[in-house]
Amino acid sequence: MLPLNTVFRQPLLLIMKKLKILTNLLFKHQKILFLLLTVFMGIFIFTPYINFQPVLAQGDHGRDLYTFKATLDGSAPYQDYWWVYGPLMPYFYALCFKILGVSVQSILIGKIFLIFASGILFYLTLCLFASPLMALAGTVWFWSFRPEFFYTYNHAGAIPFFILTIFFVAHDLAPES
Repeated sequence: MLPLNTVFRQPLLLIMKKLKILTNLLFKHQKILFLLLTVFMGIFIFTPYINFQPVLAQGDHGRDLYTFKATLDGSAPYQDYWWVYGPLMPYFYALCFKILGVSVQSILIGKIFLIFASGILFYLTLCLFASPLMALAGTVWFWSFRPEFFYTYNHAGAIPFFILTIFFVAHDLAPES
């Protein structure tokens, strides 16, 4: 009869070798792993808001919903109706109406998509200067305490472009690794 340590030695060495390979693989691809974790955190944070709009401001939200529907019907901002913001958001939310149907929920999903994209860009920007774990923590903090301008859906679209601009500037300034 073989001693117990001889019987288990070979399988244990094989398991330890596989764990070392897995650990090296996870360490090598930790940015991607934490990016996926960030995506799951975003889904967890924003899922309840798909069906929830606490209060509608009649003037501002009504104007926004009208312009998105008018854009869907073929009207152009500044030309066919009054619009004080940039021209992109009526087209974006009209696309949300086109894909998801004409309802406030379609707008909420579009707004959540923009906030979600802001967080992913925030994560990628932080990864230039910090560890993926710190970038994940910063992104969850950003999503939890993000600036919110209640009266219009338009401002949610400016933040991803602002963070994208910061990303490109930071990418040029980041130390090479």
